[in-house]
Amino acid sequence: MNKILNTVDKFVTTKTLVIIPISLFIYGGRKVFFPEILQQDDLRELDVKNLQNFSCVWHEGDNHPLWSSIIWIISKTGMPTQSVIVFLNILISISSLLLIYYFLERKYSKLYALLGSSILANSFVFTYYSSNLKQYQIEILYSIIALVLYERLKINKKGYYQFILLATFFGLLSKTTILVSLLLILALAINSIEYKGNLFLYFLLLSVPSFLLINEKISRETYIPYWNEFFININSFLEFINSISFLSSLFMKGLFGNTLWRIGLLIFLFSLVYSLIRRQETFSAIVIFSLLGCSILKLYPLGAGRTDIIFYPFVLVLIVGFISEIKTIKDPLVVLPLMILIVSSSFIDAEPIYKKEYIDRAVYQVFSKETDSIVLVSDEQYVGFTHYAKEIFGEKIDDNNIWCGKKIVNNSRIYNLQDGYDKGYIERLNIPPGISVWVVGIELKETNGRFRLAEDYLSEKGYKKIAEHRFDIGIYAIEYKK
Repeated sequence: MNKILNTVDKFVTTKTLVIIPISLFIYGGRKVFFPEILQQDDLRELDVKNLQNFSCVWHEGDNHPLWSSIIWIISKTGMPTQSVIVFLNILISISSLLLIYYFLERKYSKLYALLGSSILANSFVFTYYSSNLKQYQIEILYSIIALVLYERLKINKKGYYQFILLATFFGLLSKTTILVSLLLILALAINSIEYKGNLFLYFLLLSVPSFLLINEKISRETYIPYWNEFFININSFLEFINSISFLSSLFMKGLFGNTLWRIGLLIFLFSLVYSLIRRQETFSAIVIFSLLGCSILKLYPLGAGRTDIIFYPFVLVLIVGFISEIKTIKDPLVVLPLMILIVSSSFIDAEPIYKKEYIDRAVYQVFSKETDSIVLVSDEQYVGFTHYAKEIFGEKIDDNNIWCGKKIVNNSRIYNLQDGYDKGYIERLNIPPGISVWVVGIELKETNGRFRLAEDYLSEKGYKKIAEHRFDIGIYAIEYKK
């Protein structure tokens, strides 16, 4: 009887503790789950539903072909695609919290499991991307799965087939997970260097094509200016210190928030050094040093929020592992004060500014009086602008893409400036006189929007600015007329 009661008591205790991080996650996301206004990146994800031929979806998937395919399939069921994908992302997030809780519980204890999962649940980056249509929650889930696989593979070498299957599946969902798979192989090779030196060969053979796949998007010319701020600068010692301090603060704020990030950074630095000295948590340490190395080499950005999320489970393992090694202090005396700080910070921290691009308002502003206006739209806003313009003009099949049968807005006077902000590109549009020309784009604080180049050309050709409308986060709709 006592044995049964102890089992029931253990079950109830575990379930009660698991509810805490899930509650923190739901509280943090209460205002962003199921957003009414989609980001530009979300609209790009949703854009695949306009393809009629499934064979085209795989290519449109960019660095996550299988995830895009799932979105396309859901869109063909008649269900509200946006709501279903957000709901799926929320479920994936909760699954990540449960998995990291049980992983830390088995590795350390319930209290440390509570601490680690609560830190992740309280992360505004983790919460925010649960409300998106992007694949980032899949990446963090795979990182936790990789940690579980690593512990199993250290003990049971016959489990490699599970790793291969999961790595392939998640690699199709998001190519970024390939980096984690590579580093898992490297960690296993280092741990078993005496009798498994061939793992190094596997790592080297796989690393070159894998890094090319991962770096494909970052190396695109249009992305280089955006990512440049998120690479560690080694041009001088002072620039190195300044950049690594700045990017580390961004990285830690994404996990610990504005209130606790300094405490989190301090504990993390101690934990990283401790893991090197004691040769513990090899996998997590390798992942973090690889992130720093890739940032220095401009292969992978640091501190950009959505690029950091995949690394947060490894940070948590290092921190929890270090705290659990402080033998002079009893577990509750260490964990409970930190838990109080984490829960308190969820109420103290100012809510993060969630990116809301009100491109729909720009659409209705442009076509509020005249529907025959010419519109020059920055590439960053083009998908969103045409998405909402369909409500006014309807849809048609793209004549240039008959094979895919892609539905586009039924308005041939909306131009994407992706292929050129040069004067020659705009001249070839043959803009008729007397018609309104609108320039639409984004300009964040202390930056110059690329749409300003189109403005310069119009001014040179004698166009006069009639009106300038600005919407939240820097969306502009500017009217010109000759």
